Amino acid sequence: LQVENKGSYTGLFGFVKGGRIKGVLLTDAYLTGSDNTGGLAGRVEKSRITNCGAEGKVFGTVNIGGLIGYSISSKVERCYASVDVYSNESNIGGLIGNCDIDNQIFNCYATGNVEGKVNVGGLAGYLGDKSSISNSYSIGKVNGSINVGGLVGRSAENNNYVTNSYWDTVTSYQTDSSAGEGLMTIDMVRDNSEYIDWSFNKVWAMVDYTTYPYLQWQDEPGVHNYPKHGYHKVYEGRTLYWESFPVLPDQRVDCVDVLYPLTDRARLDKIYAGNSRMMAWAGACWSSNMDFDKTKGYRLSFIDDEVSELIVPGVGVDYDNTSTVLYSSPSENWIGYWIPQPQHASDIFDDPEFDYIKEVRSEEWAISRFAPGGDWEAVPLRAYLTYGKMYEIVIFDYANKQFSWPLPKEPYYPPEPKALPTNFTFQSSANYEVFNIMSIENDEDVEEVGIFAGNTCVGASVFEGEYPLQILAYTNASLSGEIIKFVVHRGDQGEKSVIRKLEVMDFEMGKYYEEVLQPWFRRVATVRLGAGEEETEEKKSVEPQFALSQNYPNPLVLDQTSRSMTLTQIDFSLPEAAEVSLNVYNIKGQLVKTLASGELSAGKHTVSWDGNNVNNQSVGSGVYFYRLDNGREIINRKMLIVK
Repeated sequence: LQVENKGSYTGLFGFVKGGRIKGVLLTDAYLTGSDNTGGLAGRVEKSRITNCGAEGKVFGTVNIGGLIGYSISSKVERCYASVDVYSNESNIGGLIGNCDIDNQIFNCYATGNVEGKVNVGGLAGYLGDKSSISNSYSIGKVNGSINVGGLVGRSAENNNYVTNSYWDTVTSYQTDSSAGEGLMTIDMVRDNSEYIDWSFNKVWAMVDYTTYPYLQWQDEPGVHNYPKHGYHKVYEGRTLYWESFPVLPDQRVDCVDVLYPLTDRARLDKIYAGNSRMMAWAGACWSSNMDFDKTKGYRLSFIDDEVSELIVPGVGVDYDNTSTVLYSSPSENWIGYWIPQPQHASDIFDDPEFDYIKEVRSEEWAISRFAPGGDWEAVPLRAYLTYGKMYEIVIFDYANKQFSWPLPKEPYYPPEPKALPTNFTFQSSANYEVFNIMSIENDEDVEEVGIFAGNTCVGASVFEGEYPLQILAYTNASLSGEIIKFVVHRGDQGEKSVIRKLEVMDFEMGKYYEEVLQPWFRRVATVRLGAGEEETEEKKSVEPQFALSQNYPNPLVLDQTSRSMTLTQIDFSLPEAAEVSLNVYNIKGQLVKTLASGELSAGKHTVSWDGNNVNNQSVGSGVYFYRLDNGREIINRKMLIVK
């Protein structure tokens, strides 16, 4: 349904009096009107609305609702609205905008976001005299200025006719409502006995540890009844995701069974489980087998960034009685966050109980500290943990630790996602190093900051005027030997300047020192940026040096079960044209393979090696050395081969 009306009474039905509407569902609704606007009806009077629903968007002024704009002396039963409702006026509700005198609302719910000015509620904006709400709920985000409530914005004086009805204080961003019961997400997925006097025999239903209470007439819980990300996952805009699966039906489940909807579309490419464990899609089957553990984390790699959707089968994790082990070796523990409610990193890891934790990383942020129990070096505003995502945790050199996520004590409202940089282009990857910028000299007109390794942009971030400004730099071994520099984008004119003065914090000494940084010099660097200089093409150029990079990937894993070519890449640079040789030797010093020989031009060069020797036979597992020789200088590096 699409309606554009400049007048009053906008909906599928404009004005209903003494009528009955039953079994009507509106999908893809888009309505704009003035006062009394709703998806199903602008105004209903002395009418009965049963088994109806609306999905879409509604815009208007006064008395605006997802299903009904204005209702008086009517009954609304077993109805829902998954409608985003927008207005800058009064009486705005997810289901009904103005639920005026003598109405009965029962067994209804609303899931859309609601935005207005005065009397704004997740289910009803205004609830008048002799009007009642029973066995109903709302979970959408609610925003307004005056009389704003998670369930009801404003109720008539002495109106207490709201029973067995709740709103989610986390997803609504509202801890207050003029009526109803506000519950945190985590409280909603507890045992049924938590809800006193609620009828789970005839009206309500829920799946323990997995769903909110939902209405039995729904037949089964909708996607909105499951806490986000744990059960319902959407992949869009990236090719790599850090995931966990806390709602699995058993402690361990075959990952192929879980991810079948993704592999069926041939879009999921690789699955990583830490400790160099990996499965690759070979076109018709997986290269190996792997089980998902509901407390662990995994990386999913897609072939493109198109939209994919996954419904994870399962019953949920008993987060009151679940723990896992953090190991000192290997250093990175891939742990799933199994609490169905977001928490900020500082709310969790500032607790002395977690003094042994050295570093925590996510897809989008990282925190670390220098010593056990010390202060975290820099905690970004958006360092919050999300249900169903994976986090890397590194502990100090302790014995293995038993670990469990703490339960939240109050709602936490994550800030809006940060805007993506538009003036820098870079390629993200699974691994990154962290740069925490604590200050930028003359930052009044700074809009974005990019990090370059030589001439390659490896990361960037929008500057919102707050420190620390954290940038994740996706460097790799092929960039070793390059110089890290910071490029600042300023003002409306699009001017860019290169930061020449760089100070790095030495936490052992507790001071900043001027320093030149190179890729993988350290996992985390806390820096201050001095004055910038206007960038010119001359400054962009980097004089080539005689240098040899670490091979990538290292180790080179030779997969004997696959017919596909496995290569490792070696980069080197020459300051001038010269006769050079690049050879690979075994641990005994015997020549294995010549990768380059002869006169080469000045600049950067790249060669690849497939792990075969001079006889085109695959070498064995072990340590190998490769040597770059230009007749005057020699550089040696080593690599590891694994079969």
